[in-house]
Amino acid sequence: MCSQMPDLNFFPSSSFVRNHRPLVARCQREYRWDETKCRKVLNAYQQFLELKKYFQDWDATILSPSQVVDQMWHQHLLDVTNYCHDTILLFGHVVGHNPDGALDSPAKAARTKTTRDALFEHFGSDYDKEMWLTPTELREEERIDSVKKQLRLKTKEVHSMNSETDSNSGTPFVVIVNVVENNQKQTIQFGSRQTMDKVLSWYSTNVYRYNGNEQGSHLDLKFYRRVNYTYRPIDRNMNAEELKFNSGEEIKVFNNKIPITLRFRDQTGEETFLKIKRSTKFSELFNAYANSKGVELQSLEFYLEDGEIIRRYDTPFSFELNDNDQIDVILNQSVAVSNKIPITLRLRDQTREETFFKIKRSSRLSKVFDTYARMKGVESDSLRFLFGGRRIYSHQTPLDLDLEDQDQIDVMLERSGC
Repeated sequence: MCSQMPDLNFFPSSSFVRNHRPLVARCQREYRWDETKCRKVLNAYQQFLELKKYFQDWDATILSPSQVVDQMWHQHLLDVTNYCHDTILLFGHVVGHNPDGALDSPAKAARTKTTRDALFEHFGSDYDKEMWLTPTELREEERIDSVKKQLRLKTKEVHSMNSETDSNSGTPFVVIVNVVENNQKQTIQFGSRQTMDKVLSWYSTNVYRYNGNEQGSHLDLKFYRRVNYTYRPIDRNMNAEELKFNSGEEIKVFNNKIPITLRFRDQTGEETFLKIKRSTKFSELFNAYANSKGVELQSLEFYLEDGEIIRRYDTPFSFELNDNDQIDVILNQSVAVSNKIPITLRLRDQTREETFFKIKRSSRLSKVFDTYARMKGVESDSLRFLFGGRRIYSHQTPLDLDLEDQDQIDVMLERSGC
């Protein structure tokens, strides 16, 4: 049986949905959600749409919702008139939904990772993991917490920052610091209200160097904690209470002054050795490798030995890579050759008049769009460009959209409304 209808007045009147009560009522009927779950999902859905606006992800190519958020989104979409009104009023755009988005599993996984990282980055403690993680992932979180507790109990040596904790420094707090270079672990104790900058500077001078590690300024040391299956740098201006640390939590530290060497192995077995700091994004290394080989970066794909793809915004530390680890490089010859050959695109307006442009597959469409707008004597923002019925944007390239020679792009005047 469906549980009793919730008191819909508990939802804020300033909700992002113009009239959220019918939406909540539909979710209550369709999914048998109680009042507490309705509140949580509505909050998660609001955060999702706020990220859509931040990333300008109008065509569902950057972010992906969780299952429960997607369910509420579907119910909102069914009320077409109000959905269009809500999204246009708040964002200036109808926020598109791709019903086939789950068919491309790797792309969906990348969108999910981007969404979770953005949720934590933008909403911090208001990010409700229960609304975004799968049951399996939630169990894994619990397992990690259990391991941390066991590790805390087994660690005998405790380096204390204070001989006794005063009222200003807060309650005694313990974290386990793991040095990446040698997997050396130490437990340190400090006051929960002391800034992490003070704590980590003290650790660098009194513990890290004392144990025979590489010398260097405390600013050379990078401290990371695991958040939502990825490592994030610790905000040194905040304290343990503000960062919501768990006592016994593990912190990773490495000396960013010490680079690691990675082996790039291509399809012929040839190896190229490049040095990189653990916190540096791979984009720098990928560009250096492509330049050394005289090929376009778009024609290369980079993988870990286990087959996981490496993206430009990843870092060696995000994969916990060590000195002399191997990266496999795949060169797509057809892409390398075809990307250098310009293609012709046909821009067709509402009067069926066509204008032809040549462009490289790797060039942004902004060049074409801006030139077309100048030719027509209008602002580029007043035009909408469509390919196959779906809107395309100036930051995209023909390569992104799989455009071929003589493909047609439809041009329409931007209109407000649904």
